[in-house]
Amino acid sequence: MGAAGRPGGSRADEGVRPTVEIYPTGLNGLVVYNCGTAGITMKIKTLIAFLTLGAGGLALAWQFDPSRLALTQKDLETRVSGGLRDESSELQVPWLTPQTAKAAKALSEADRAQAVQALGTAMKAFVTSEAFQKAHAESIRLGHKAVDHGIQAYTQEEMVQMAMKPKPGVDPIADMQKKMMAQGTMQLRSMPFDAMKMMYEDSLKSWTRKAQTASNPAAKAKAQKLAARAQEIQPWITSKPEEFKKAYTLLYSIDNDGPGTEEELVKLANQGKLEEEQRAYNTYGWKPVLRKKLQALVKEAATVDFAAQTTEAAGRKKLVNPAYEKKSAVWKAMFRAGQAPTVAASEFAKAWLKEL
Repeated sequence: MGAAGRPGGSRADEGVRPTVEIYPTGLNGLVVYNCGTAGITMKIKTLIAFLTLGAGGLALAWQFDPSRLALTQKDLETRVSGGLRDESSELQVPWLTPQTAKAAKALSEADRAQAVQALGTAMKAFVTSEAFQKAHAESIRLGHKAVDHGIQAYTQEEMVQMAMKPKPGVDPIADMQKKMMAQGTMQLRSMPFDAMKMMYEDSLKSWTRKAQTASNPAAKAKAQKLAARAQEIQPWITSKPEEFKKAYTLLYSIDNDGPGTEEELVKLANQGKLEEEQRAYNTYGWKPVLRKKLQALVKEAATVDFAAQTTEAAGRKKLVNPAYEKKSAVWKAMFRAGQAPTVAASEFAKAWLKEL
């Protein structure tokens, strides 16, 4: 059997062309699309499979009658929000009820292509709504400490590339290490005081020993300064414990090639924290996540062979080509949906990518 043997070749009402209507649902500006005349219930499993853009069921925003599918507005909101909290580029086929799958088979390929635009518009309206974006931002702030500060935050890969092609006065890896040391030093100040005293005693012994035995002149001079300063602040353990904590942790920072002044320490610690939050946002923010999903959709759609042959085996249709049988569930969903809706989805994704 050829591609024409795929489910979806019939019309529920051959004489009437379905129309697309838009209904506000109150779900943060989400719209629900009703395609068809009275008596035509259009639920599209295979369209949903790839139009979700891997977002865990975004396309369920398009449906004729949510109550008949036992779906609530909360269900839809959860699927959308959950899908874009998955930062991977993997596309997934969401689960739908048997009733929905049955209704999908009644759609012609042309009707599926028409529904793509409705689905895409519904998803875009929701994802770009202020309510969704605020909720998503709060979710990733709590879950991943991801915050958009609008600052430059290089990834590790970018820093490695910059290190391989160094520029005068620019060393992003050294800068990051210094900021990490500043953050670590600030965190030390919250440790139990007795533990810090033990740490101080160990440091003093180490600096004193290096000041006497270090063979490297620079290392020896550094250890001498650290040991001398450590001895100066020793009385503060009982007289000025808070000042002692600041002074000792600053010595710890200097010993580990971190900031050498309190002002620089605080500044770099704060800057490092902001960059970490920005880096996390660049990974988990709705735009970068959506961009990966859209790119994956376009890439997968380009590989589908809609002329692939199918055959019946044990009551189910299989692809004749063994390589195609090993394709992803999304690839097969696109194949079942047909070329017209798949191309429509891909074109919609390409257009949206240009806006991101």
